[in-house]
Amino acid sequence: MRDQSLAILYLGSVLVAAVWMAIRLARSGAPKLQAIAPTVYVLLFLVGGIFASMGHPWALPNWVKYAINRYVTPPVFTFVVFTAAFIFLTGVKTGWSPRLAVHAMVGMWLWFLLSLEDRNFAALVLAPDHVAVLLFIAASLAGLVFGLGLAAENDHRRRQNQPAVEAEPHEKERIFVWPDLVYIELLAMLAMVGVLLVWALLIPAPLESPADPTWTPNPAKAPWYFVGLQELLVYFDPWLAGVVIPVLIIVGLCLIPYVDTRPQETGFYGFRERQFATSVFLSGYLLWVVLIVIGTFYRGPDWQFYGLYEPRTIKKPMGNETRPLSNVIWGIENGAQRARDVNMAKVLIREGPGIVLVSILFGGLPLALRAKFVRRYVPQWSGPTHWTMSFLLAFMILIAIKMYLNWILNINDILYFPEIGINI
Repeated sequence: MRDQSLAILYLGSVLVAAVWMAIRLARSGAPKLQAIAPTVYVLLFLVGGIFASMGHPWALPNWVKYAINRYVTPPVFTFVVFTAAFIFLTGVKTGWSPRLAVHAMVGMWLWFLLSLEDRNFAALVLAPDHVAVLLFIAASLAGLVFGLGLAAENDHRRRQNQPAVEAEPHEKERIFVWPDLVYIELLAMLAMVGVLLVWALLIPAPLESPADPTWTPNPAKAPWYFVGLQELLVYFDPWLAGVVIPVLIIVGLCLIPYVDTRPQETGFYGFRERQFATSVFLSGYLLWVVLIVIGTFYRGPDWQFYGLYEPRTIKKPMGNETRPLSNVIWGIENGAQRARDVNMAKVLIREGPGIVLVSILFGGLPLALRAKFVRRYVPQWSGPTHWTMSFLLAFMILIAIKMYLNWILNINDILYFPEIGINI
């Protein structure tokens, strides 16, 4: 049954690559050259589907799976995601073509198909409540490549003193609400209903037995759209992870288009003139995607990290206990009962390193955004707006800093004030 499902996925990949090849042949001025890549993909997926239908599907070698389990850990995964995003945006700025990104997405899809032969990987990613995460990731990548591809195209056109794609005559044609727009909405609604019906028929609902107060599943994970919040609870106190940080992220990302207002840059895709707004928004969005992916695919029993090909039925020993930064700096053992000090001077000395780090982040970032070599990329706002946006951006950076401190140095709090019940 699994081999048949793999064969169907390979067949679907063949159809998509064939459509891509047909589009290239129809639109390209040099069809033989432009259709080489999709033709190779058609043949590759076709051969893979034939082997899968014969009961001999392709699979990753064991040493590759071991290397992925060993080295593609959450810190590495997060670093790779943001490094790829930086390279991606740099390419868009310099006149990037979306072809390389499309080939990278095809390579990721091929890796996914090869990995499905592993039972542990298949059980992890094809769990009923995890399929939505896969669709979410695919939609995010597709939207990112499509949107920034149009942005790169428009930037190139503007350098050539040509109008943007959205200013072409066929794009400016008026469409009436009735019947044109209503028909489009009706077809979109029917298509979505069809997708949901197929989804419901192929994948069972992730319903479990009635709740039992004497038994708690391990791990007890929230729905996928809240897994990012659950993952944040590892790095921040509940009042921060559950209330303050989500509000700040949402408000900060929503404010960007209003504080970086440039009327001449609205109405079309573009990047060169809106580098700061686009980069910050995508960074915040990718950070949230990373938290969801880590909480969904990397966390196992007891909320320990597991490799993508590791079985979740075997419990891992608990990792090293995390400690506040002040404990690490001053050599205070976690097991020792530290009395709450009422002498505020001693408390401030104890938390001095953390105060310095937080001050550098929240005080230095606003100054850095005013630096001469940064002004060409960052809008120069008025005083209140500048400090508001700097605070929100610093808080987003703080999330990434705390994640890496937790992963690498087992530090959970930069500032630790049990005396007043505030930890950051």
